Amino acid sequence: MYAVIQTGGKQYRVQEGDVLRIEKLAGEAGSTVEFDKVLLMGEGEQVEIGAPFLDGRKVTGKVRSQGRGSKVEIIKLRRRKHYRKTQGHRQAYTEVEITGIGDGSGKKAAEAPGAGASGSESKAPGESAQTARGGGQSKAASSDSSTGSSASQPAASAGSGAKEAGGSSRSAGPGSGSARKAGKGSSAGSAAKAKSKDS
Repeated sequence: MYAVIQTGGKQYRVQEGDVLRIEKLAGEAGSTVEFDKVLLMGEGEQVEIGAPFLDGRKVTGKVRSQGRGSKVEIIKLRRRKHYRKTQGHRQAYTEVEITGIGDGSGKKAAEAPGAGASGSESKAPGESAQTARGGGQSKAASSDSSTGSSASQPAASAGSGAKEAGGSSRSAGPGSGSARKAGKGSSAGSAAKAKSKDS
């Protein structure tokens, strides 16, 4: 089991037996501390999330030591102003060992009642909504396809009629091959008749 606690303005993911250094807390070595600001608690796939904290959940720990971290040097300098300042800082900390995660009575947090059932029930409405949306989309697609096919049929018939009309107009046009042949034949016959009269 693990938990996420908040202390000293920071958040830590802890498990039983972990040793961590946190911001200084009041207490001597060997004393017990409790962290009641638990944001999350989980074990395996079972996870409880607070809003922002979980009610009735606590993490207990034991103070191992009080100390200070390594020195950090701070230097302030202003050039050409004869100003230079140097100082050091060592941040105080408390070393804590996590001894228990639960409801504060030493018992581990049990699974929330009806968690699995509620999860399955909560998924069912969403799935039904998705299926309903899918059905609506399929109906809309089928209606669009039917309207498209019905619209394409008149267009096709209109196109075929236009092609037939164009073909007939071309065949009946004055520049058709049959009309030209007929004209050539008539001119040749008239020329032969004129020659026979002259002779």
